[in-house]
Amino acid sequence: MKQAVLLLIVLGLLTGACQRDRTIAASKNIRACGVKDPANKLPWLRQKISDIKQGKDSAITTITLVTVNNQDYFNIYMSYMSCIGCLTYRCDGSQVDQSKLTNAERMEITRKLGTPAERVIIYDGTQAR
Repeated sequence: MKQAVLLLIVLGLLTGACQRDRTIAASKNIRACGVKDPANKLPWLRQKISDIKQGKDSAITTITLVTVNNQDYFNIYMSYMSCIGCLTYRCDGSQVDQSKLTNAERMEITRKLGTPAERVIIYDGTQAR
């Protein structure tokens, strides 16, 4: 019985490791929007991260990068939000108007944001907890 429980725990850990986000600890290794290290090279993103770090929601905020149809999208998510993809930005810092995307684009962005292997974490304030 103990061996079965131990086996289940090990299998669970292995499965979880395979599903982990493509988190890159050093943002300098991330390439998006035609630049390496977008968190520092894109002024609007650098400012957003700075504002988040100084705000009260820092510990519950994540910025995620996904690519859909060769376009990079940055999503800012606070854990109390009930909406994935609500605060999504393009490379130029403009917020994505969801109503102007096709249904397929909206669905693909949402799918990728919800799929650990399809997204890259640019900023994760939850790690500071």
